[in-house]
Amino acid sequence: MSTDQHPAPSATPTAATDAAWDLTLDELEAAVLAAESLALGAGDGAGPAQGWAPPAGLGPLPASREPRARALAARQQTALEALAEARDRSVRQLAALEQMGSTAVRSAEPAYLDRSF
Repeated sequence: MSTDQHPAPSATPTAATDAAWDLTLDELEAAVLAAESLALGAGDGAGPAQGWAPPAGLGPLPASREPRARALAARQQTALEALAEARDRSVRQLAALEQMGSTAVRSAEPAYLDRSF
């Protein structure tokens, strides 16, 4: 993410800071939506291209943006938990498939022999 997209502080730091935080929160919300979609199995399987770091010079979170930031943090935590559960489920399913596959490969002989002939 480039910090060039974020408005630079100006003579009205409140307006510039609010605008910078709005853009930052928009980016975070897009990442949360992607994680939520992935956790539901609707994503494309691609994770974020890189980790997130706050833009340089962002400044402190304005009080007016705190409710949105807290809501996003809660959604991030929920998505993280859902992704961990999905990962664990996938690991269990893969282990079961590998077990079934190894059983099929090991048993080259017929499982039942019809001796009625």
